[in-house]
Amino acid sequence: MNKEQARGTLKHFVGTVQVQLGRMIGSQEQQINGIRRQASGMAEKRIGDVQGLIVQASALAKGVSSRRRA
Repeated sequence: MNKEQARGTLKHFVGTVQVQLGRMIGSQEQQINGIRRQASGMAEKRIGDVQGLIVQASALAKGVSSRRRA
């Protein structure tokens, strides 16, 4: 798990808690802010997912490239 994935997961979790607290205290504003935070966290996690795939693809390409030279 890279930094973006970890931050995104944490933001999503905090957003979920914020939504629940907003429901408990009857604050639509807190619920909306929580949903925004959840969406932001999901996006950040997806960015981390893509970065991880790029790193894996790069490592795979280097491995294939070095085998062809040998």
